[in-house]
Amino acid sequence: MSNNRIFKLHFLFLLLAFPQVVNAAFNTFESSNDVNVIGVTGTGVVANMKIFAGSSAENWSIKDGNFNVQLSSGSSFSVGSSDALVKSFEYTSPVGAKTCINNAIVGSSKATIEGAGIFNIIPRSSICDNDTDGDGILNIDDVDIDGDGVLNNQDNDMDGDGIPNAQDDDIDGDGTPNSIDSTPNGLSCSLVSYAASYDNSCNVTSCNQGYDLVNGACKKETSGGGGGGGGGGGGGGSDTVIWTPAPITTQPIPIGPVLEDKDETVTRSYVLPDGTTYEVEYTDHILKGIIVSTELTANFKLNADYQSAISLELLAHSTSQVQNFTLEMPARLLSSLRNIYGVGADIVVKITSEKAKDYQRLDSARAGIYLIGFDVFNVDLFVNGKSVKKLPELIKLIFDVASISNKQELQVSWFNEEKQVWEKKDEGGKLINNNLVIEIDHISSFGIMRPLKKADADSQLRQLLADAITVHESGESLNKILISNDVSENIDGYIYGMDYYTKPLIGKEKNLNQNSIYSINNFIVYGTKSTKILGTGERAGVVSSFKSSFSGVPVTQEDWNDVLKIANGRWPQARSQESEDRATRTYKTIYLSDPNRNNPHDDAAVTIMAYGLRPANRNLNSEKNAIKIFTAIFKYDPKSASDWDAVRAIAYSGAMR
Repeated sequence: MSNNRIFKLHFLFLLLAFPQVVNAAFNTFESSNDVNVIGVTGTGVVANMKIFAGSSAENWSIKDGNFNVQLSSGSSFSVGSSDALVKSFEYTSPVGAKTCINNAIVGSSKATIEGAGIFNIIPRSSICDNDTDGDGILNIDDVDIDGDGVLNNQDNDMDGDGIPNAQDDDIDGDGTPNSIDSTPNGLSCSLVSYAASYDNSCNVTSCNQGYDLVNGACKKETSGGGGGGGGGGGGGGSDTVIWTPAPITTQPIPIGPVLEDKDETVTRSYVLPDGTTYEVEYTDHILKGIIVSTELTANFKLNADYQSAISLELLAHSTSQVQNFTLEMPARLLSSLRNIYGVGADIVVKITSEKAKDYQRLDSARAGIYLIGFDVFNVDLFVNGKSVKKLPELIKLIFDVASISNKQELQVSWFNEEKQVWEKKDEGGKLINNNLVIEIDHISSFGIMRPLKKADADSQLRQLLADAITVHESGESLNKILISNDVSENIDGYIYGMDYYTKPLIGKEKNLNQNSIYSINNFIVYGTKSTKILGTGERAGVVSSFKSSFSGVPVTQEDWNDVLKIANGRWPQARSQESEDRATRTYKTIYLSDPNRNNPHDDAAVTIMAYGLRPANRNLNSEKNAIKIFTAIFKYDPKSASDWDAVRAIAYSGAMR
């Protein structure tokens, strides 16, 4: 079983006569509720910490401000803090390794500690040392969601060559990395038509899309069968060449079993006070190194006298945006099943976390409602080998939705196989803290859904338009964007943004007035109401995506409206056939078929790759899996802006092979 897959089964006892049962074989402490730890001494702060419900350990202690936890193999201990003064929390392993987590969402952000031995936990008054860009994501987990070719924590690589500008061989100090510099290191290169980049000796290293590098020159790609002959010459003088990402090959790349397909299973036994033994089997189904589904299967016999409820919990963060899923079976349900089927009847409960089937994804099935992550939880109950759908008593379903935004709008729905539609029960459940809870009397497939109200969509479009006007006009008057964002002028940030983001973005573009340059820098440094969630590097990456798609930086109000749509995951108004053709070729390589642009998922994949659309809600697990898939297909790690656009398409479009 992989280290990142920790599951557990705990039992909720309804009669106070029975004390809390502890699985002594593994732990002497299990928390069914959040526990406050008061007065923990840390770095620059003395604050309260929190042990999250579901944590288990051999023991934990707080003495003289030192907060320690002793874990055995298989334990999972989650800590955080509701204190706003705590900017991060750090734990030290028994061998001295330190891990730091930023307290990005106060009271909800958590560090989950796994392993064996004694761990020391401390709060910190500053963000993590190993989160150099301060975006709340540790460097080890940091991805390049802004699409500029490097991780966010190295986000000054505006040329997209995978090397931060500070390390990009710019010896002449003109502020332009060699990969886009027509005069690298002070050398004056004679520009070659259609060249994309040069080395230190002025040799062409790559050509623009549609041209092959042949004997130091960029020749137009030949098509089909041979011949074609040289052609051309002429055509007017050399153009000033701005770097663009190298074209992606259209040749199919052999895809073999680069990573093993396998199932990882662990079985555990649990014992109730009456001596009844429960077998619980946990299985990860892994294809090419990716966990595609995870299952929990519990086996037990109906006892003569049940005084307890059974709670089955499946940790599902590797397969869904829901962190974990819990099924609670009350004692009265088990008693009712015993009365119907008799003492000793065999019970099997199976819970599966996986992606929705094609027919569950259809618009007709969802009726215009958004199925979060296309994640589905299938619940099955078998008595003496026969499937039971209708239950004599209610069961409780608990979805941990801590990592999903707009929680108040979330609803639990079940899939009606007969009608082939998703249906909501009552109000779709109640939000209790970060858990969406519902009681239901039948077995089915369940998902978390969020209605997309037209009024909400219209409101966002109005905000994007207002922001576009603000950014465009800020080039002439900085106060426009300062007042809109209710912020003060940031002179240091402005200078940094101009040097590290705006100037490299502009490159050699001609006919660009000063106000347009100021607008770009203002957007990167200050953002807008609709892009505050993005960092400066991410906003620069959005501008870079616009430039890549439309062969120029944004200038007009309409341009800025499209930039903001890209930043918010919306289709831009302007379209580029060249960019969409390039994205279509990449689609074929990934999905081994032509995209069906009438299919919303295929269309989304092409559009994300063509225009660099950013997701409205990030899912780091989906992005990590998408990176693995990209690497397995292309045989290299994603580096360029177009590579990262492809990763986002894999992670968020819903397109399938």
